[in-house]
Amino acid sequence: MSSGSNNIRGSRSFVWDVSKLLGHGATSSVYMGRNKNTGDEVAVKVFNKQSYYRPDNVQMREFDVMQKLSHDNIVKLLAIEEEVRLSHIVLKRN
Repeated sequence: MSSGSNNIRGSRSFVWDVSKLLGHGATSSVYMGRNKNTGDEVAVKVFNKQSYYRPDNVQMREFDVMQKLSHDNIVKLLAIEEEVRLSHIVLKRN
């Protein structure tokens, strides 16, 4: 799969390439991305339609826990962005 412009997605502060999948689960996929302002490489976790069936408190608990965690072996949460049809979180890429 090529890395053409049709594979590029973005938000206010980040862009990611959906052809560069880092991993996926039941409710989300993680893609390689970049901070638009700094150019730093990041991992962007994009939630799929299945995630909207999870109760809001479950989703918020995931965000709360990730914001509080600080350990060398745990990826650092950089941002949470929610847009009209897309929810995603941005993680530090080690």
